[in-house]
Amino acid sequence: MIKEHDSVVLAEDLPSEKLKAGDIGIIVHIHGKHEGYEVEFMTLAGQTLAVVTLSPQQVRPISPAISHMSANSRPPKATRVRAGRVYGFSAGEMRKIAQDLHAKAKKEIASGRGRKFRASSL
Repeated sequence: MIKEHDSVVLAEDLPSEKLKAGDIGIIVHIHGKHEGYEVEFMTLAGQTLAVVTLSPQQVRPISPAISHMSANSRPPKATRVRAGRVYGFSAGEMRKIAQDLHAKAKKEIASGRGRKFRASSL
């Protein structure tokens, strides 16, 4: 079962948010009894790309062994996993980075310094 702060994989493209199937996000809120989720998508540098409300059919739990999943059998060249690593980080390191960045963003939002919604400049 998906819990808050879990990493999830987007199951379908969201062109309005410039998100593609296979993008990895963090659950920041669960609506009701898992009727929907608020999911934050960030860059590896910690910049929030979008916070969107998604149905359970639009996300799936992340596999601990793969850092990027795609509906295609062969993801685009820039996102291919080579020897279990993406951008020089292992799956575990990427998960830790995402969790740390999410915790930092959550504290900034709670303090009123952070933005909860997509920046208009994106």
